[in-house]
Amino acid sequence: MDLLFREYASPFILLDQMVSHGRLCEFITTFEESKAEKETWEFYIHKLPAWDSRTYDEFKSQVLRGAHQQQEKPSDEELETIIGISFDVLKDFKIEKEGG
Repeated sequence: MDLLFREYASPFILLDQMVSHGRLCEFITTFEESKAEKETWEFYIHKLPAWDSRTYDEFKSQVLRGAHQQQEKPSDEELETIIGISFDVLKDFKIEKEGG
């Protein structure tokens, strides 16, 4: 929500309109893509060394390619281990009733 307030003075009106037209998901997706594009551009112009002669498109494709390579899916065995650890953490979890 904070991101919307950075871009729009009153995002609630905008969100209400998107919901009423059935386009909230499309708006959120577009908004996130725009945010990611701005962040990539800012990184490119401020953090890339001056001697690096890559164009923005080359830089962006290399960053995206690297991001996709790093997101490997865990194996079934790793998933079972993660789920087991999660169950162990929650096993002794008890919710106390309000007031005592």
